[in-house]
Amino acid sequence: MARRVFLDLKRRCASLTAPSSTPISKKNRTAPTTKFSPPTSDYTSSLSSVSPTPSFTDDIQPLREAHLVSALASTLARLCAESTRVALPSPRDPVSIFFSSFKQPFTLQYYAQRVVKYAQCSPSALFAALVYMERIRAREFKLRPCEYNVHRLFLACVVLAVKFLDDEVFTNAHYARVGGITIAEMNKLELATLKLLNFELQVSVDEYRDYVESMRIEC
Repeated sequence: MARRVFLDLKRRCASLTAPSSTPISKKNRTAPTTKFSPPTSDYTSSLSSVSPTPSFTDDIQPLREAHLVSALASTLARLCAESTRVALPSPRDPVSIFFSSFKQPFTLQYYAQRVVKYAQCSPSALFAALVYMERIRAREFKLRPCEYNVHRLFLACVVLAVKFLDDEVFTNAHYARVGGITIAEMNKLELATLKLLNFELQVSVDEYRDYVESMRIEC
């Protein structure tokens, strides 16, 4: 009797389909249809209008949609301007993953619009990403934002903020395409940024409000 039960159980288990190992986003979305150049340190693609989702705090009026990209670009430019000149690290330095070997041939306005359009995340996640960049700048001198690292640093912080705050996210393969880098580089950037932040991703309401207001002034 016991053997018959065992064989029946074994037959049922064999009929089950093994789960897929392919990562799946929380919501089935379509990846960017724009053609991308091979994964390199630069980022290319035409951009169009942006339509961000509402903020996570009801008591804080979000920036107008038309000003969101400009505010992000202005803040990224300010972070770069406030940083002292940063020497390019050795390829053996762990922080070298954040650096491009050359300056990007496009504006921060272009890059900010690209991230907002294709990441399709909440403005709250974008603001939190900037808070993360401020924290990293205060903790790691070699990673103060500059023309060589601001793009990857911002992208990595956005990915962390989206996964921490938003209900719907893409896979890292999607975010790698948004940033024009490989999936392996995206994974390394995410882990390295988490360690730099000491896994502290919480942003208080007061901290969030102060940052939104400062960006409102900038734009």
